[in-house]
Amino acid sequence: MSASRINKRYMDLVSLVFVFVVILSTAARAELYGFAPISNNSTISGQMAAQLSLEVTDYGSGQVLFTFYNDGPSSSIYDIPSPIESSITDVYFDDGALVTLAEIFDVDSVIPYPVYPGVDFEQFASPPDLPGGNTLLPPFEVSAGFLADSEKPIAANGVNPGEALGILFTFATGKTFDDVITGIELGFTNPIPEPDLSLRIALRIQSYGEDNEFSDGFILTPVPGAVVLGILGLGVAGIKLRKFA
Repeated sequence: MSASRINKRYMDLVSLVFVFVVILSTAARAELYGFAPISNNSTISGQMAAQLSLEVTDYGSGQVLFTFYNDGPSSSIYDIPSPIESSITDVYFDDGALVTLAEIFDVDSVIPYPVYPGVDFEQFASPPDLPGGNTLLPPFEVSAGFLADSEKPIAANGVNPGEALGILFTFATGKTFDDVITGIELGFTNPIPEPDLSLRIALRIQSYGEDNEFSDGFILTPVPGAVVLGILGLGVAGIKLRKFA
């Protein structure tokens, strides 16, 4: 193969990757994050974390949508079961300056696409505090009203593999989508409790392990760069643009 053909193929590949990066970073007006375990009661919480993600989307009209996914990675990429049977049963926010909770998307409200008939959440949660949250530095303090959990039966109505949950917030006066993203980034690097500028988000996962008897807490983290590269490596057919409407 001639050098000119090699250079052309290389430039075509670079251009394709650039287009993907532009689409993922600008057009969707969304940010993707992962989760890390706070506890490890099951001994597989690190593996469990690999199938959890959060998409933060500028919803328009002064609102931001937090979409929680329980996906499970492909076993061809990760040497773990795909996915681990589990259920997101509680969602917690440690903030108070940026947003106010407006709506929880489940079968009793605005039906999202795709439809997840088994997901049923209400505002507030039990327990009201994040399990293991006092081990974080600073301790995770759930903001009043900034939490939600699944209705009984708890595991069945939680976010199981292949399902998702959307929680919509309205910006506080003078705040924007960029302020929310900045708050999340501060939560990773400088989660100072006063003034309350940072935003930390956490989950409680139940019903996993060999006999579905374990539960653990998980805290939001940046998605590793390798995950983004893996998404790009899957090509056009491997990318799913998921959005609640």
